[in-house]
Amino acid sequence: MSVFSIRNKFVFVFLSATVGIANGTAVPRVDGVRLLDSMSRADNSPYANAERHVMTGYLAGVADSTEGKDWCGTGRVKSGEIDSEVLGELRKLPRDALKVGAAGLIVNVLRQKYPCR
Repeated sequence: MSVFSIRNKFVFVFLSATVGIANGTAVPRVDGVRLLDSMSRADNSPYANAERHVMTGYLAGVADSTEGKDWCGTGRVKSGEIDSEVLGELRKLPRDALKVGAAGLIVNVLRQKYPCR
């Protein structure tokens, strides 16, 4: 990846965040659209592979940090199953419903699928 490309991405992210702050709206780091689109990409370009790895880590981080508090799957479910369950449920939602923070969407799916008893 060239320095020019990295600089352009940085400027885009900075300006996007600035617009969100100026409007007083919260800008999620990752929304449901990005999570689902990134995990569903079929191409194997370096960008697509990197984005899939980032989103896999994001999903794992949300699941790990909320397990035992918001949902309980200890010993009942494997991490690959969690990814499949979450992505499957997100695919059922309308596109507009995905335009919120992905962390909340992930937790809602896990809470419904694996409630604490």
